[in-house]
Amino acid sequence: MHSFVIGSDAFDVVTVSGKDAERFLQGQLTCNVCELANNHWTHGACCNNKGRVIAAFVLVRHRDNFHLCMTRGVAPLLIAALQKFLPFYKCTMALQAGSYHLYGLAGECANKVRASCTDSIGSGNTALLQPAGDTEGWLCWLAGANPCALWWSAQPASAVIQLCESVAAGTNAQWEALGLLRGLYPFSWQDSGEYTPQDLHFDASGHVSFSKGCYTGQEIVARMHYRGKPKKQLCVLLLASTPPQDDAKPVLTDATGTTVGTVLLTRPLGERWLALAQLPSDFPAAFDTLACAGQTVVAGCEFDETVIQLSTLFSP
Repeated sequence: MHSFVIGSDAFDVVTVSGKDAERFLQGQLTCNVCELANNHWTHGACCNNKGRVIAAFVLVRHRDNFHLCMTRGVAPLLIAALQKFLPFYKCTMALQAGSYHLYGLAGECANKVRASCTDSIGSGNTALLQPAGDTEGWLCWLAGANPCALWWSAQPASAVIQLCESVAAGTNAQWEALGLLRGLYPFSWQDSGEYTPQDLHFDASGHVSFSKGCYTGQEIVARMHYRGKPKKQLCVLLLASTPPQDDAKPVLTDATGTTVGTVLLTRPLGERWLALAQLPSDFPAAFDTLACAGQTVVAGCEFDETVIQLSTLFSP
């Protein structure tokens, strides 16, 4: 895969600090904040009272702070939703705009920065790493077949790129493609309030804890999990080329030409394209019978952790 860095203008980071920070977040987020050890990370989301996702993020617990890392533009919506609860807790919440920045690293440059880390400052697969010479920063290694990481650092973008041996700057679309290969929906501000966690496969990708106590929207999310039966599934398909861009949601047809689903979005993967598709939950795993805008689907897999196999089967 290509090696690239995306700068801090791609991300928002909201930091929650103070005596009651854990208790405040535990009552609002879908993940179990109380079980998140110091210097570890997890996926998480925040819902409204109708069980719709307001924001999705990587939650990092580092020392006395909780950092919620998300796509640029989502943070103001999250802050607006949580602000009304803040006066009841002894903690602060702020959108980061100081000397520290969040960078996305992919490919060989991610491996090089990881190799430079002096040690792990946690334990297990969700532990943070300590980059050499960056005593206040951290490296969040993201699981998957393709190397990628989030680096919270005071280093300017020029220094980061130099450290990564002048690797090219990447795009948000490239970064989101890596997320799709890990089974993650690329949540943006346009998605806020539109989907339940189950719609985005968040109930299976580690964003939701079904053993924790109450949080906003929890009753609806839990009811859908235990009593609901999904009629649709999300799948990642590999296309030889991108569908026509004049069609917002290209349809998918089967071998008989019958429309069976839609493509929600596409992202580049080398010379090919990943397509996030919505299909009936009972659709058989015969992805090679599908066609999108006249072109045959190259391959596909269910939208879960096995999606990373796609990157090993087809090298860009």
